[in-house]
Amino acid sequence: MSLSRLSVPPWIAPGLALALAFVTTACNTPPPQTDFPEITYKHRPAIRFDVGEVVVERVYVPPLDKPNVDHLMPNPPVVLAIRWAQDRLVANGQADQLVYRIIDASVVEIELQGESGLQGVFTVSQSERYNARLAVEVELVEDDGFSRSIVKAEAERSITIPEDASVHDREQIWFKLSEMVMNDLDAELEKSLYQHMAAHIVN
Repeated sequence: MSLSRLSVPPWIAPGLALALAFVTTACNTPPPQTDFPEITYKHRPAIRFDVGEVVVERVYVPPLDKPNVDHLMPNPPVVLAIRWAQDRLVANGQADQLVYRIIDASVVEIELQGESGLQGVFTVSQSERYNARLAVEVELVEDDGFSRSIVKAEAERSITIPEDASVHDREQIWFKLSEMVMNDLDAELEKSLYQHMAAHIVN
């Protein structure tokens, strides 16, 4: 059996080529990029521990429902808390574990009462307040399971949003809130680790 070549009429060829070019371009088009930068802590000095391994445990489970909104944020606090451990905690030993546990990484929305009456007509009220809380603990555990030392740290921040804010405005405020509460925790954790676990830090 012989195979015959499929012939394309000359008047169809240009349109077909254009369509194929469009499909190829569409397939190669990257997804839209967010305008929120990635927050990392690689610019901060690493804290090196005399342990064989750093383990990150996520105890906090987002409720995924109101009043919690952390799962809707462009950079949820729990993601920043994990990234902090990956960027700053380094195992520089042969034995034992450093266990970093994320106990809380919630952001809760609280509805606010706006101005009423005539004053409310001419006033842009704050419609919601967002309360963010981060709580972690760092535990040094020997290979036999014995806990040698534990440090706990937490940070809280709140921010309000005006009633006329756009979706993008809200996301910007959420981004700022996550960054602020994680920066607070960064400072608190560093101070507590060097204060209470200095004997296990090698840098």
